[in-house]
Amino acid sequence: MTFSRIALVLVALLASHAPAEVGPKGSEFQVNTYTFGFQGEPGVAGDGAGNFVIVWQSGSYGTGRDGSAAGVSAQRYDASGASVGSEFVVNTYTTGYQRFPAVAASPSGDFVVAWQGGSNSYFYGNQQDGSASGVFVQRFDAASAKAGPEFLANTTTRGRQAGPSVALDTAGNFVVVWESGSYQFPQDGSNTGIFGQRFDAFGAPLGPEFQVNTYTTGPQFRAKVASDALGNFAVVWQGGSYGLNQDGSGSGIFARLFDNAGAPLGPEFQVNTYTTGQQIRPAIARDALGDFVVVWEDSYNGHDGSSSGIFGQRFDTAGMPVGGEFQVNAYTTSEQDDPSVAIDDLGNFVVVWQRGYYGQTGDGSGSGIFGQHFSTGGVPLGFEFQVNTYTTGYQHQPRVGAAAGGDFVVAWEGAYFQDGSGLGVFGQRLKTTAFTAPELVAGNRVVLHDDPLNPRKKSISARADDVTIDLGGGEGSIDDPTLTGGHLRVRSDTFDDLYDLPAANWRAAGSGPSRTYVYRDSALLAGPVKAARFRMGRFKVVGRGAQLQHSLAMNPDPLAIVLQLGDHGQRYCAVYGGTTEYKPDTVYRGRNAPAPSVCPR
Repeated sequence: MTFSRIALVLVALLASHAPAEVGPKGSEFQVNTYTFGFQGEPGVAGDGAGNFVIVWQSGSYGTGRDGSAAGVSAQRYDASGASVGSEFVVNTYTTGYQRFPAVAASPSGDFVVAWQGGSNSYFYGNQQDGSASGVFVQRFDAASAKAGPEFLANTTTRGRQAGPSVALDTAGNFVVVWESGSYQFPQDGSNTGIFGQRFDAFGAPLGPEFQVNTYTTGPQFRAKVASDALGNFAVVWQGGSYGLNQDGSGSGIFARLFDNAGAPLGPEFQVNTYTTGQQIRPAIARDALGDFVVVWEDSYNGHDGSSSGIFGQRFDTAGMPVGGEFQVNAYTTSEQDDPSVAIDDLGNFVVVWQRGYYGQTGDGSGSGIFGQHFSTGGVPLGFEFQVNTYTTGYQHQPRVGAAAGGDFVVAWEGAYFQDGSGLGVFGQRLKTTAFTAPELVAGNRVVLHDDPLNPRKKSISARADDVTIDLGGGEGSIDDPTLTGGHLRVRSDTFDDLYDLPAANWRAAGSGPSRTYVYRDSALLAGPVKAARFRMGRFKVVGRGAQLQHSLAMNPDPLAIVLQLGDHGQRYCAVYGGTTEYKPDTVYRGRNAPAPSVCPR
């Protein structure tokens, strides 16, 4: 067993932003430098070194960066979050609309962008592929130089090919999928169907265009694709709508697996278990070994107890469900919409989504971007977290990409005029600090003091005694706070605060089972934590002063504290609220709490 955190976690979930086991790396940043008109519909992908690229649709109705109606723009960043070069236009053909981009990157940093070129008209028109719209692709090397010309992905051009998604394997081979057809020109014999094309690392087609869906009644659309390291890929999509219902109710989520030669690995299958109403907007992420997770929006069905919610299902490499369908969002008031998911090479994954809309506030204003981190076993790691720091107006349509070391990047459309014009594209790098579910331990005592007239009299003292607490990997491991420091988290249903415990203030005493880690900052130069001690079976932490953010205007019972030691590793969870005492604005005490049966989110 390793140790990384000692957590005293409250039962009630906060509705506001919480400093969870995911934290920002740097500040929220504006992606687009060209700000005239509409910048939106972002996509993001990272490579094996932590570099990443963000793509988006620039312009609408004649305001595009490419000098036409709308074009596709991109910006690369290095692993530190610094922009690499300037924003650039992806598409070469600029007449009309180029929009709805998708991007995938290889571990070496090469990347591929796919987009929809042309209008949404169901009829033939003066479009790039000779019909309504087509799917186009541009390859780039790791230096953002175009690797060959822009090319058409779809072979069938009649009608409308739209909504592309792209996935790359480690060798640089890639697959593009899209929805094709319409009422007038049903390529799969009914309405819209899901089609794809494989390509080698040089952009040459591997085999012919192929149909993904076998059930063809009604529309099949909103396709997404994800690949493992060897190029085996999985496609998910939304099937059925308005009475044409494959899952027996509204629309459902369906999937099909293919090997790296493009051969189907069995028939298509249904992802969602709960079928009432509409299950829409699927997203998928697949790890290097082939395990994958699918998430979607359960729309206005009350499945999460409110309006719309985010749900998911894990699968092994053979497409067999792992566990049951699960709810991603814990906060259920208002709408939870438009999910996106990314997975690291160990199978840990993060889901982000849009919360709130049209006055049903998600972040205190219009809508905001929220997320939840999960272990490889599908266990929530910490609490929901808020991604955006600018909250005025609406932040929506988030997209997430994996970065090195289990970290990730989120991009989204920012509120009108945040970038000085219409919609803008914004981003945030985020660091994960836990990859395993917490151990459940008993608490001993916690005391908070407050004085509204003199904040310097604030104080906190907490202790836990439990034989489950051990020293983990010990000296030199990821659990060693003398190397990577730690954090203290203080949480209730009225506040949630995070304090840094830098490595320079930690020292180790003793060795083996008698080893003790001691934190000292008597001058409170690094924050309000004065002292902490951790050894086998016990921890204690003490803080004081105006830097403490808690308030006792309301009863904080049950109270939560997190002491994180080391950069990653095992966490310990205890819920304090056994025998309690509360005096408004003065003191809160909790004593003798047993180990909880679960660690609340």
